[in-house]
Amino acid sequence: MIKKELLLIIDKAVKKVMMNHGEAETRMPRYNVEVPPGNIKADYATNAAMILASRLKESTLKIAGELATELSLEKKYFEAVKFMKPGFINIYINKSVFYNELENIIREGHKYGGGNIGSKRKVMIEFVSANPTGPSHVGHGRGAALGDCLANIMKNLGFDVTREYYVNDVGNQINLLADSLVCAGEGKPAPEGGYGGDYLKEVYNEGRGFIEENSGDREAIKKYAVEKIIEKYIKKDMGDFGLVFDNWFYESSLFKEKDGKNKIDAAVDRLKKKGYVYEKGGALWFKSTEFKDDKDRVITRKDKTGTYLASDIAYHYDKFKRGFETVINIWGADHHGYIDRVKGSVKALGYDPDRLKILLYQLVNLTIGGKPVIMSKRKANYVTLRQVIDEVGSDACRFFYLMRNANSPLDFDLELAKKQSQENPVYYVQYAHARVCSIFREAKKMGVDFNPGCDAGLLKEPEELIIIKKLITYPDLLVHCCNTLEPHHLTGYLQDLAGVFHRYYTKHRVIVNDKNLTGSRLMLVKALQVVVRNGLKMMGISAPEKM
Repeated sequence: MIKKELLLIIDKAVKKVMMNHGEAETRMPRYNVEVPPGNIKADYATNAAMILASRLKESTLKIAGELATELSLEKKYFEAVKFMKPGFINIYINKSVFYNELENIIREGHKYGGGNIGSKRKVMIEFVSANPTGPSHVGHGRGAALGDCLANIMKNLGFDVTREYYVNDVGNQINLLADSLVCAGEGKPAPEGGYGGDYLKEVYNEGRGFIEENSGDREAIKKYAVEKIIEKYIKKDMGDFGLVFDNWFYESSLFKEKDGKNKIDAAVDRLKKKGYVYEKGGALWFKSTEFKDDKDRVITRKDKTGTYLASDIAYHYDKFKRGFETVINIWGADHHGYIDRVKGSVKALGYDPDRLKILLYQLVNLTIGGKPVIMSKRKANYVTLRQVIDEVGSDACRFFYLMRNANSPLDFDLELAKKQSQENPVYYVQYAHARVCSIFREAKKMGVDFNPGCDAGLLKEPEELIIIKKLITYPDLLVHCCNTLEPHHLTGYLQDLAGVFHRYYTKHRVIVNDKNLTGSRLMLVKALQVVVRNGLKMMGISAPEKM
């Protein structure tokens, strides 16, 4: 990665300037290296001089001049190094560096953008985790796309990633599910607070014999309902969405006894030993106010049954006991008030709460031309993910779900998602890949063989250099998505990359009379094909060869 090499070179220059000022080089300052805004023509810019000047209590411009002088010694890497007020250093990379990286993209192919910053550290991403009381709804799709894309990126960067679905198969909502299932089969209205929808009639009809045979056994009916809905709806929907979970963790497993104690008892005992649990009114309370919560919370009621919080505490205790170094929860925005008490419980259990990352995603608004959409409700009393997949396809679903920061509400335009035109962002990106495939098919017809060893130095058109510079930022972009837990940056990057390619294609021919130039341009579009395909793969989206 160019940025990684650039950081090493700047570090070397910073150390030299520090030594010249009598400063120990063991205390390296933290500075940024970024691609500057469009009005600055440099390839990269750094604020290292401003940070270092503050440390050394020297003039910013003086330190900027010294750093620029040191960096300018790297003739093979830098074409020019300039500084400007208030102290930014602008760096112009030697074009040979870009050409070498272009060749590297082709050489690495599907591995390009991968890395080992994760060093096989174990990470669990728990996401979707909707109650198994019905089909997944349109909002769950956003969490599914976010979690799966993040898992793909982290795995690609060397983390040992586990995708987990937490099944809430305990509690009143499951009792209501069983009762609602029986009512649906008998043609009766659902009980108060229960579940409606034709899907329950389907579930009942497929298990009619078993349900009637076990009509007096609510536990058996509950288990049947949960497993049937998971298999028939949730797993099927997730599978057609291109998502397979590594583990399905059932809440009921927390209550299973082992050596006379279950996992909830074990977690509560640990909190007791650390002084974070007290008894009041016959119930056990967790001292969550010590962790920014607005009041302490009951974890065991008077009747000795556990609360939802007790299960969540035990579940997170189990996660860390399984050896996960980082645990990422992806929740709907309505869980905002739950964050402090869960992170507090992690700290109370003796783990660093920073090891638990919680991402919240906002609502999804389905629209057509900016107007809200009400779709068929045959399957349930809400718009299902299945309906949206059937309407626009998995690829469009994933891309649209990932187009905005999770913290922003998402307007999902169904009409736009179905368009087979460049107005549709996913079509626009996929078409870039298909267009490159078409170029290579044409080259083959004309007897032009692709040679990855062609002279990249012939790529001198401004549009060609723009494409190369954009391509080589791909590995750094994936690292940024990983560090910030914000995979939406990838959709914007691919749209920009597709844009510069489509504009290039309309202005320049790839296959020309000059055999050498043709070879070089085939290298360029091959590298673009690699990056677009790899980027789409991170999002779980196909890279079609024809459109």
